[in-house]
Amino acid sequence: MENRLPSDRMAEALRRLYAIRELETLSHFWQGEPKILYHLYFRQDQEVNPSELSEALGVTRARITSILSSLRAKGLIRMHVSERDRRRMVVELSEQGRDKVEQECAQIEERMQRLRSGLGDEKARLLLLLLEQSVALLETGVAREETEPETIKTTGRKKKEDSEQCLNSGSRT
Repeated sequence: MENRLPSDRMAEALRRLYAIRELETLSHFWQGEPKILYHLYFRQDQEVNPSELSEALGVTRARITSILSSLRAKGLIRMHVSERDRRRMVVELSEQGRDKVEQECAQIEERMQRLRSGLGDEKARLLLLLLEQSVALLETGVAREETEPETIKTTGRKKKEDSEQCLNSGSRT
């Protein structure tokens, strides 16, 4: 007899995990405006322009322009002409934008610490291993009938590195 987790039970567990309000901060952080702030936060030592944001985040240039306008109006970013190439605009976080990202990273770190504490170190490591394996399977299309577009495959690793950097850094000063 095969020792497998029934697919309906796995799907139900994933549905319940998705529905937990505690995890809303995580999904919020990697979409729309927060996604751009997060990207800029971990590239503070680099010149980032709108077209690079569009390409790196898989968002249309029109949508990037709209989000940047909103972030600038809120005082979370600054834009200026590049000193290296006067034809390009550079996007960077304002102090307020950095503070916002650091607060959100601290919230995520707190939630992850509570989860780790509740599970214990051994189970937390096992959960991480299983999540990483699941993501790898989904990114390569092994767990689906169709494979994902190449752009999704290549950006998945960078997203994982960014999320690990946020979770491992806690609050960066």
